Amino acid sequence: MYLGRDAAGDNQIMRSSLKLNSDYNDAIRAEIGDRLRMLLSKEQPRLPSRIQHLLNRLSRLDATISK
Repeated sequence: MYLGRDAAGDNQIMRSSLKLNSDYNDAIRAEIGDRLRMLLSKEQPRLPSRIQHLLNRLSRLDATISK
C-alpha cells in the first residue's frame, strides 16, 4: 500500500499491484532488517550534560518515591 492522490487531489491509500513471491519478500525484509540493525547499533552520541543531569535527577526522584 502507498499513499497517493486521487483525481480530486485528496489523499488516499492505494493498494500496490506489485506481487512478490515469498523468496523475494523474505530477502527484502531480511535486507531491511540488516540495514536497520547496522544503523541502530551505532554508538549514539552522548546526551547534553543538562539533559543527562535532569534524567539522573528524575531517576533519583523515582527511586525515593518507590521506597
